Amino acid sequence: MGSSEKSNHGIFFHTSIYGFGHLIARSLSFILLPFYTHYISSKEFGIYSLVISFASIISIFFHLGLQGSFVKYFTSAKSQSEQRLIFSNLIFLISAVSLPITVILLFFAREISQIVLHSSEYSLSLSLGIISILLMTYSYYFSIIYVTLEKSKRFVSNTVISALLNFVLNVIFIHNLSMGINSIFYAQIISSIVLILLCSDVLKIYFQFEYSSNWIKSILKFGYPFFFSSIFTVLTEVFDRFLVDYFLGSDKAGVYYLGYRFGLVLNIFGISFKNSWLPHYYNFIVNLKDDQPNYLGKVFSKLIVISAILIIPISLFADDVFRLDINGFKIFTPEYFEAAFVIPFVLFGYMFAIMMSFYSLGPYVSDKPIHFLLSDLLCFIGNIILNILLIPFIGLTGAAIATMAAFMLGAFYLYLTSAKVVKVNYEKRKLWTAIGVSFGFPFLSMVIASIYLDIVLIFCFVIIVRELKVIDFARLIRLQF
Repeated sequence: MGSSEKSNHGIFFHTSIYGFGHLIARSLSFILLPFYTHYISSKEFGIYSLVISFASIISIFFHLGLQGSFVKYFTSAKSQSEQRLIFSNLIFLISAVSLPITVILLFFAREISQIVLHSSEYSLSLSLGIISILLMTYSYYFSIIYVTLEKSKRFVSNTVISALLNFVLNVIFIHNLSMGINSIFYAQIISSIVLILLCSDVLKIYFQFEYSSNWIKSILKFGYPFFFSSIFTVLTEVFDRFLVDYFLGSDKAGVYYLGYRFGLVLNIFGISFKNSWLPHYYNFIVNLKDDQPNYLGKVFSKLIVISAILIIPISLFADDVFRLDINGFKIFTPEYFEAAFVIPFVLFGYMFAIMMSFYSLGPYVSDKPIHFLLSDLLCFIGNIILNILLIPFIGLTGAAIATMAAFMLGAFYLYLTSAKVVKVNYEKRKLWTAIGVSFGFPFLSMVIASIYLDIVLIFCFVIIVRELKVIDFARLIRLQF
């Protein structure tokens, strides 16, 4: 079961490799954002955001909350035959649930479109969104095996190929064929199929027609809290788009979603860390014993500093990028300018989401996944209440603030539960400094809108990061952590 890439490398080696892959994939998607604004109206993009949100909710029932359970059981398996049993039954279980749901949703696509999108004319877009999320579910589990085996380079190579294809198809379908928002879905469907084919060796090694009712009962028993937890996680991330649509209209929902997508740059790092964190813990950290608290403290410091490195320049210069004009050509069309104001709050929200990933060790170690359910329930309730209170008064910014506050609540809850079972020796001075500048510098930039101030703040931030000595940039360039 070993791999040449396995845990002799640190968590941030694999995080950096995954991050590189996600960076390329997300960078391509970010390049598409200004491209979309020139070919897709804010109203159409709002419809797209609602379709994606609906599909994300449906994906909960496709996954059944088994992502974390699968990683735990597969990583802990003692033989390849046991891993084969786990993977085969997982695919059988997911197929038995997701395929019938897909057929039913496609059959009633017009009716669902009328309810969700206020018009049946978008039924094709809705159908394509459902099909794309089904294929993404399969491609996720075929790909995630490389993560559990810590074969990060293979995972990244497949991801990058799929992302490049998705980018090219988007340009062709939107620019050359003028297919509107359906272009995005067609491109995603084709690239997901290609990703599945690239992972075909996984099927040869780890899949066979093998059924074990005992194992299915076991993973469902462990995973049911994750299922309900994932419901609240996804709703926390997407329900605000429906509320923006309700209070402000689909055009504003499109503007909000664009800003949200721009803010997801921090999620590149967050997803990469989350993917590698649990396997790394079980393969390496758990064996550190007395050194574990210090190691965890250093990891947390790096998480916050790297988050700050991403948050500060994006927050300071987002508005300038949106309004950038090159010889009369605007990078983003004016109807989307308002999206820039939500970006800092989305970034802050994802920093708290990264903290939630770090503190996810607590429920796993204590074998009490119910804490994931409770933390995500807290996020969801807080998000709904704050969105309803803030959107009518401060619009899109209110929705972004509500999401940020919701993730903060979830992170605080998991911190409290994790502290009982996992000891962490925090580097307090470094942490408070990094957190202070992460929030303070963007706030100053919003109060005093000046590009000269932004440049000064960037220089100050570089000096602060160097003084903290949390990250060795020479080693960072060589991907050594």
